[in-house]
Formats: sequence, C-alpha cells, structure tokens
Amino acid sequence: MRRPAALLAAVMVAAGCTTGAREAAPYEGMWESVGYGFYLVIEGGSADVYEHTRVSCVQISSGPARGISELVTLRDDGTLVLEERGRIIPFVDLDGLPEGCLDAPDPGDTLAVAVASIEEHHPSLGERDPDWAARRDAMLLGGQTESTEILAALQELLAPLADPQVRLAVDDEAGLPGGSWSAVPFPEETPIAAVRQGRPDLSEAEGLVWGRLREGPAYLGIARLGGSAGDPDESERNLAAALDRALAAMDGVSAVIVDLRSLRDGTDSAALLVASRFVPRETTIGMRAVRVGDRGEFSEPRPIAVRPMPTGTFPGRVVVLVGPGTVGPGELLALALESVPGVILLGQPTAGSPSPILVRSLPNGWSLGLPHQRVWDPAGRLLELTGLRPDVLVDSSEADRHLEEALMLVGG
Repeated sequence: MRRPAALLAAVMVAAGCTTGAREAAPYEGMWESVGYGFYLVIEGGSADVYEHTRVSCVQISSGPARGISELVTLRDDGTLVLEERGRIIPFVDLDGLPEGCLDAPDPGDTLAVAVASIEEHHPSLGERDPDWAARRDAMLLGGQTESTEILAALQELLAPLADPQVRLAVDDEAGLPGGSWSAVPFPEETPIAAVRQGRPDLSEAEGLVWGRLREGPAYLGIARLGGSAGDPDESERNLAAALDRALAAMDGVSAVIVDLRSLRDGTDSAALLVASRFVPRETTIGMRAVRVGDRGEFSEPRPIAVRPMPTGTFPGRVVVLVGPGTVGPGELLALALESVPGVILLGQPTAGSPSPILVRSLPNGWSLGLPHQRVWDPAGRLLELTGLRPDVLVDSSEADRHLEEALMLVGG
C-alpha cells in the first residue's frame, strides 16, 4: 500500500536553497480536500499536510512548497485543485484547523479512527455489510488495548466486507506474516505464476511476463502496475520501458492474450499507461466519484480518459483474461481494454472493487487501506460489487482452462 503522505508528497518539492515563498503566495491559506480526508496548509513558503477523520487529525508531512505552481491551480470559484498522478483533488477554503490537529495521536484511539475512516471513505459500506453498525458498536465497547487484541477486533470487523481493497499493514508485534492482512486473501499461486511455470522462454520484468505461447499468439501477463522504485514517477518510467520491450518483442504477432487475473496492485495512472498502448483513439472509459464524508455523499462524477500513444497502438486481436483476482487498477485496466473495438474479455467476473486504495494512518502506527471511489462504465453501470462480466464466461476456475479458451479464440 502507498503510504498516506505519498498522495500529496509532490506538493513539498524542495529545490535549491529557497523555500518557494513567492511561488506559494497565490495559494496561501488553509484548505480541505473534497473527499480524501486531507487538510493542506500553505503559509510562508511551506506546505503542511494533515490527515483527518471526524475523531482525529494528525500532521503527516511538512516541507517547502518549492514547485507547487506546477501541481496546483486556483480556479475562479476559489477552489484549489491539485493534480497528482492522474488524480484531480479539489480543495476548498478552510477557516482554520480544528483544535487538536497538532496533538500527537493517541494509540488508544486506533479502533475509533479505523471505524471513522471506513465510514467516511468506503463507497459501498452499507451494501457490503448491512450489520456494520451493530458489529461496530460491539467492537468499540470491547476495551482492547494489546496489539493482538486490536488486530483481532479489526479483522473481525473488516472480514465481512469481503472487499479485497480493504487491507491492514501492521507492526511486527501483531505477528502477521509480512506485516499485512487483507479482507480477501490473495492466493499464493496466482494464474500468472501458473502460466509462467514450465515456460522458460517467457521474459519477466516490472511485474510483467511476456512472450510467445505457441507459434502465432503472444502472452502478456500483468501481475503488478508499478511500485518497483521508491519514486512513483520512476516506477512508471520503469513500467513503461518494460511494457515497450514486451510489445516490441511481439512485433509481427497477430494476437495477444493479456492476463489480468492476478492484477490488484498498482495505481490508476499506471493502468491507464498500459491501456494507452492499446486504445486507437482518445476514449472516455467511464466515470468516477469520490466518497465525501460519512453520510453516503459523493463528489461530482468525473470522466476517466485514455489517450493513445503517439507512436501507435497494438494493431492485432486482443483477448483479456479476467477473474475475481482482477481488482482495483486491474479492473480499471480491464474496463479500458474492454472499450477497444474487437477486444474480448474472457474468464470470470472481476472483483467488483475498482477503486484505488486510499491509505489512512492509524494512531498506533499501523495503516489501513480501503477503497474510496465509485466507478461507472460508459453505459452508466456501477462496477462496485458486480464487477465486469466477461464476454466469454468460463465456468472453470482452472488457470490453464482460461488460457486454452483464449488460444482457441485467437486461433492459436
């Protein structure tokens, strides 16, 4: 999961030995994001970011505002707009920070902050868990203080959501392998790993697996979208380079099977980067809106657009393998590829959790990842819960069965 500060870290871009006071002057003030749960304070050449819920407020980053004019704009209506890796985050004027924003977080508030974060951001909480309120109230009265008790309570609370985008990153004291837990565990052997076995001619880099399966069609498995480097921009550059190598190796191939059955990690911007290699023209693939507050309200829906590569896109036939392991950015990429004329989706329905993960800090040092957006396809169908339904539905969950069906479709 991305750390919460990463979303707005680009605001604090230090350069040279100046603070950026003159550059920051037009944007000075206190701002609250529409959705996302952030306060942004720009003052005297510095930019401070706070993460908040109805029961908490904590500073997560601070630094000079040098370069801020490249990231934010001030609209005529007084709204400050931050563009960060494909996200457009509006901020409205704030009279002042609430009392307590500068206080250190109290670890004893961990469960209360987790509950508030979920209720303020999860886009389909009521539909996924009609009994949420009763279980929430019982948990908050439990008096948990030890890490193991807090973890057990959170797992009991979150598991019924059955949402693969709900995840916990915890410290070593909790005793979890790898320090992480998901409401929907990911299988140890993924479909892409199964395809990789016994096929040494396939190449692998940056979460991509590619090569020819048989004489004719090619295979492109995507297990991860970015994240190989500490810097998000560098990660996407690495991904783009690996993707271009993979497509260059497919030069002259008439068809490609794109396997998204194991894809749940990455960013929306990386998903659209991959899609740009396939869409023939600029395409609006759907709409999305951000959850705002805890009353079930959402921001105004905004279009999701993909622009093709100036150098051209893959000209052959495309079959996209999808399934319940196609989650978050994987579902967004599947939605983008579905818009390409002639593309066939094959497999099983996707997870029905197409939102990227929003990471929230918890007072005990853990972090909680959860979805916070609604996504609609071009026909206005909401993808939450139902996901994308393949054009060709394969009843079997066996990885090789899907691949064989795809090969038959492309004549391999």
